[in-house]
Amino acid sequence: MVIYTLGPFVGPTVGPVVGGFINQHASWRWTFYVVIIWSGIQVFSPQRFVNESLSSVCLFRKRMGLLS
Repeated sequence: MVIYTLGPFVGPTVGPVVGGFINQHASWRWTFYVVIIWSGIQVFSPQRFVNESLSSVCLFRKRMGLLS
C-alpha cells in the first residue's frame, strides 16, 4: 500500500532522474518498458496484499468458512 500511496508524491521527483538514467545507459524503448513494469506492479500489488474490507464480502467469506 505504501508503494501505491507514494507514487503521486515521489513520481514527479524521481521520474525524470530515473528516465534520464535509463536513456543515458539504454535505448529509448527501455523508458517505456520500465513504465509498463512499474504499472504492472501498481495494478497487481494491491490485489495481492490489501485485505478485503467490504462488509458483505467479509460476511459471506466468514459464513462460508473461507475467512480464518
